[in-house]
Amino acid sequence: MNVYTLFPLIAVVAYIPLLITTVGSRPWHKNHRLFVLFLIAAMIWSLTSVFLRSNLFPQYNRPFLELILITYTWTAVQLYVFVSSFYAPGQGRWLPLAYTSLIIVSVLVVLGYVAEGVTVTSGDKLYLDYGRGTIFLALPLIILAARATYVFGRMLKILENPVLRNQISSLMFSLFVFIAFSLATLLPWGREYAFSHFGSIIIAFIFSYAVIRHQLVDIRIVLRRSLGWVSLGFIGILCYGLLLVILNMTLGLELDAVTASSATAIAVIVAILMYRLRNLLFVTLGKALQGQSYDYRQKLSKFASKIHHVFSLKEQGGELLTLLNKAINIKQACLLFPEADSEDITTQFVEPEDKDSPLANIRLRAGSPIITYLEREQKALPKENLTILPAFLSLWPKEKEEIDSKEIEIFMPLISRDRLIAILVLGEKAVRPVFSRGF
Repeated sequence: MNVYTLFPLIAVVAYIPLLITTVGSRPWHKNHRLFVLFLIAAMIWSLTSVFLRSNLFPQYNRPFLELILITYTWTAVQLYVFVSSFYAPGQGRWLPLAYTSLIIVSVLVVLGYVAEGVTVTSGDKLYLDYGRGTIFLALPLIILAARATYVFGRMLKILENPVLRNQISSLMFSLFVFIAFSLATLLPWGREYAFSHFGSIIIAFIFSYAVIRHQLVDIRIVLRRSLGWVSLGFIGILCYGLLLVILNMTLGLELDAVTASSATAIAVIVAILMYRLRNLLFVTLGKALQGQSYDYRQKLSKFASKIHHVFSLKEQGGELLTLLNKAINIKQACLLFPEADSEDITTQFVEPEDKDSPLANIRLRAGSPIITYLEREQKALPKENLTILPAFLSLWPKEKEEIDSKEIEIFMPLISRDRLIAILVLGEKAVRPVFSRGF
């Protein structure tokens, strides 16, 4: 194994999540089958290139080169067949030309008109000589690509469906990438390095994005999310692998394929381990810093996600206060709701549950400056603001004294659809005498 196998090897790995996702999706349609055939062809082509460029079996280099030409043509034909399945009804797909070109190339390879041989230039570097007969391989594929460009160009002029437009744009882009990187292999440096497989990697990510974002192939949402995570992981592996290649070329680290693959595998294992340990780390730090209140904070967070409307809040207000009391360690709390027969807001739930609790008989009269402020500002009202803000000059001294005597620290509005549905009243902290706004 050597560094020249990196691109085809990454290409094989990049197609795996697409293949697994598509095979596992149900129900299957025609484009599913065509897409799977393309993925299989592309993976076999890249895998053959891995065996050739690794130079593990030098006596089979020429058969591997011949197989590369056949599997490459098969990949190109299957890509066109899949792409052409998106043609508008009535548009000729020219499939006989596509499959005939595959047969012709296979016959020419077997008869020895193409694939001249493989030369080891220096160390593990291989120079692939495809021969002059590759013109017979390129000509029909270029004609098919021109046909797809023409048909899709006309479709894009009249299409109004944004989903279908995005699908066609993704298909055209992938087709152009395939052609561009295939033509690069005709250059001398393109034969030494597997640049065509770098294009295959790009196509894999184009299709991954198109499947997730534009529903290029219909798959279930769970599989889409799985594909997204797996693709993200492979993008990271690709970037890490390219970084190793750059370091190898610039610093002369002399990395071979085994060392590069091992380093990449170690990096992936460490990343997965850190991702799996993040929850344990956060929980441990949370419990260390927050003590017993940590578990109640988590329960409070889950409970808050269950409250969808005022009726569920009225039914479960007692549980809310219990969790809140233990989560932020306050002496007392209560929930105030509007009365049915008046516009006053009175206590409905109190914690701790005690009829003699100072918060058990709170009544905010209709038109109270506190209610007006909470409805207008829709934010918490600390006790000290009652003596500072001009809006509370109309508050009776008796009312201010009552708030002080009940040890109320803050009024919190509960808003639904821009309407005040309840008021949460919190008392002093059990540990610190001054209430913290950040809880």
